Amino acid sequence: MTWTKEKRIKNLTSKFLKTINKIAYLQIGICFLFSIPFFFTGDKDIASGLILAGFTSFLYTQLIRLSSFNTIFALLGYPIRLLATAIPCAILIHKFHSNLLALFIGFTISQIVFFYFIYKYSKETEQE
Repeated sequence: MTWTKEKRIKNLTSKFLKTINKIAYLQIGICFLFSIPFFFTGDKDIASGLILAGFTSFLYTQLIRLSSFNTIFALLGYPIRLLATAIPCAILIHKFHSNLLALFIGFTISQIVFFYFIYKYSKETEQE
C-alpha cells in the first residue's frame, strides 16, 4: 500500500480530530467526577467551580478542533478562543458564586489531560 501525501495528511487530520474530540470529553468527564464528592458534602461552590472548568475546557478544546477547519480561526485562533470561553465563564462564575481555586484546579487537571494525550498522539505520529 503506497501512501501519497494527500492520503497521509487526510489520515493524520482524521486521527488528530478524533484525539481532540476524545480529549474534550475526557476533560469534562474528569472534572465532573472530581466535583461529585464536593457536591454531596455540601461544598457546592467548589463543585460548581470544577464543573465550570470542565465545560470551559470542553468548549476551548472544541474551538481548537474548529480552528483546523477555518482559516480565520487558524490565524487568530487564540484571542478568539479566549474571548469565546473567558467571557461566558466569568459570567457563570459570578452567577453561581464558584470557588476560583476550584476553577483553577479544574483548568489544571484539564490541561494535564490535554498535554498527555497530545504527547501520546505526537509519539504515535512520529513512529509512522
